[in-house]
Amino acid sequence: MDLESIKKEFEVASARLRLARCNAKTLANQFTTPGELVTMLTNMGIFKCALGLCKTFRIPYDTVFDSLAKMCVRLTMKENLNAWNWLVENDLADLSMVDSSPATVCWNLLQMLLEEYEEPHLTVIHKVHRTR
Repeated sequence: MDLESIKKEFEVASARLRLARCNAKTLANQFTTPGELVTMLTNMGIFKCALGLCKTFRIPYDTVFDSLAKMCVRLTMKENLNAWNWLVENDLADLSMVDSSPATVCWNLLQMLLEEYEEPHLTVIHKVHRTR
């Protein structure tokens, strides 16, 4: 087993653990594919972990960013304090949250993740969200 295989196994195990910790009823077993894990994580609002799996397994980021952008819009249109439950699952230590609403934090998270995952001189992810 090489280092790359170990990293992939670690990412999958970590994703399963995050899902189980957030919702014990979520069934992610050894037969769950990385793509299915990304979908499950995205549906639960665990975007950073989902993007980590995308990067490790070369899965397109589009669906994760699309879902996060939709959450930003929904929170802007209608404030939901329950959003903090899934927002905190995204390790928000890098974001300023002083006097911030969930919508503001969500937009800041989207911006931070776009800057982190967009490849230099390539605006594919930005284009996806401008067209939708």
